[in-house]
Amino acid sequence: MFVVLGSLDAGQHPGHDRKVEKHIFWESRVGWYDPANDLPKMEGYGEP
Repeated sequence: MFVVLGSLDAGQHPGHDRKVEKHIFWESRVGWYDPANDLPKMEGYGEP
């Protein structure tokens, strides 16, 4: 298992523009997960 240490920094983004972030496979999430953000929720990978 490899973990990029920069991914553990709070408030950091993983190398892409925040405008393209989204929740994918939203319908398959666990019932207790409730994100506190307004990112788009996609079924599958969403639009390419």
